[in-house]
Amino acid sequence: MRNRLSSTLATVAAVLALLSLVSCNRDQAPPPPPSTEAVYVIFEGPWAIVPDPDNPNAVVALAPKTSSHRPLAFVPASKILDPGVYELTVPSHGEPPKVFDLGDDFLRIDPDRKLIQAAIGNKSVRYAIRLPRPEKIVAETRYRSRVDTQYPPQTAFKNYASSVSLIYHVSTRTGFRLEGTPDVGAIPNIPPPILETPVIRFQIDPADVTMDTCDNHSRQAFRDLTKLLGLKLFVGFYDDDDCRKGDPQASDAKKALLLYDLPFSIPSPIVTPVLTAGLGSVSFADLPKPIVNTARQLAAALFFFHSTVCHTPMPVGP
Repeated sequence: MRNRLSSTLATVAAVLALLSLVSCNRDQAPPPPPSTEAVYVIFEGPWAIVPDPDNPNAVVALAPKTSSHRPLAFVPASKILDPGVYELTVPSHGEPPKVFDLGDDFLRIDPDRKLIQAAIGNKSVRYAIRLPRPEKIVAETRYRSRVDTQYPPQTAFKNYASSVSLIYHVSTRTGFRLEGTPDVGAIPNIPPPILETPVIRFQIDPADVTMDTCDNHSRQAFRDLTKLLGLKLFVGFYDDDDCRKGDPQASDAKKALLLYDLPFSIPSPIVTPVLTAGLGSVSFADLPKPIVNTARQLAAALFFFHSTVCHTPMPVGP
């Protein structure tokens, strides 16, 4: 009798323990997903964002090296890059869509795969940045312009995106890395960007817009960009006929100027003026040395922060 009672009590205890375990597991919430935040990879200047012809899971940003704009600045790594093919590594991020949901403010293009490959292979006159297909592409800035296949453009004005953000949701800001090979010269040592804020910027600023009331720097950059992509498109900003007199788009395409050597440097201010980003030519001759040093630091800083903005509509592929 005693053995039977002991066996029964043991069975009841086991059942109660099992029920308790089931109850605990039922009440326990599933582990939360890892925390993520958006990192914005911003392209400013005469860029086009198109599918990578060699990788369906990537896109490539293409920009001409044009005489109306400065060389490419990679921010916040504070690195000036020569024309070449580069690749941005992005840490593990969210799933990109099969088709981007682009608004009406984007200049949409659908270039042939062979044309993109030709543009990537067009050495010394282009920048090419490969990066993973983002989760979203949004307009960063917009500018009133119109684009047409004929010159002068006759289409309606729209607020086209002139710079864009490629958005990635990541669990860490570390792991971003830019590597690549310039067309000429040694492979640069590009330090990994330290993201105090969740922003990476590929920035190509106008060389000088002090007297450029007609936005000719943007017209020339758009001409060189569409030529690079093999597209026949023209941009207009105003109805002012006077601006068309000096419009680089109206000239013979064979006369397009693409510089093959435009290194970034700040000349000695005692010997020659320094061309700052968007401030024109400023002479520091005969200034006290502390003021000269401060001015040179300011000129360099202006290059890496928003000084002037290119108004070229940014073409985006499907």
